[in-house]
Amino acid sequence: MTVTTPNAELGGTLIDTLVYGLYLSIFTQAAQVLLQRKIYDRTSIFLMTTTGALFCLITAHLGLDIDRAFRAFTSNIATPNYPKDYFNILSGPEALAKNSAYVTITLIADFFLIFRCWAAFGQNYFIILIPSALYVGNLATACWALVTFKQAENPTTGVVIVAEVISRVKFMYITTLCLNVYCSLSIATRIWLVQRQSTGTSGHIFRNTITIIVESVFLIILITSAALENPLMYSILNPMPSIIGFVALDDPSPPKSLLVVVK
Repeated sequence: MTVTTPNAELGGTLIDTLVYGLYLSIFTQAAQVLLQRKIYDRTSIFLMTTTGALFCLITAHLGLDIDRAFRAFTSNIATPNYPKDYFNILSGPEALAKNSAYVTITLIADFFLIFRCWAAFGQNYFIILIPSALYVGNLATACWALVTFKQAENPTTGVVIVAEVISRVKFMYITTLCLNVYCSLSIATRIWLVQRQSTGTSGHIFRNTITIIVESVFLIILITSAALENPLMYSILNPMPSIIGFVALDDPSPPKSLLVVVK
């Protein structure tokens, strides 16, 4: 069966609702950990604000996904191929809002990951030089991608220039992948070294490894499908904010020796 854009969008929205449920459970745990600490310095406020902002944006993104699915499949049933035409309108208000939410979620989550890496290594700025450079590149490509979505239609014919859009946004996926792998591996290594010295072995390193693999696999599929201009990318793109939130907030209570640096 050939994967079409409407099928991929609808399937991606369904997956998004399922992954959002997992994210919601992680968000609840993270909120409880932050509130139970009862510390309200600048760092704690930053963590609470970041966690709350991600929750609001990820929830809004899911709402936009559901709204777009209803608009595509129910608002113009009599029009042939209307779902495909609707989803191809990349410069429409709903599509721009959805993509803006996705870009913002990615930037906040990446910044949060860099912060965790910096904190895990005792506020060492040297360790975050590479991810910081990647973040600047990610910010630039994200802005470029949003401009591309806004200008995605040929002004003469009104035809969506999909190839032009995909050729640009894939660079944002690549920089995000590199940043996430670097920071996640660094944090996992740091935690492993600390736990090896204090408690021997633990499942903590296993959980961090799994989260690295999960997001990396989804990003690799997204990059590959985007490069091939395969509609499958929409099935991955829709649930990505919930996956990003899940990975960013997974295991918010690291070993006590690491909590010291964020108090």
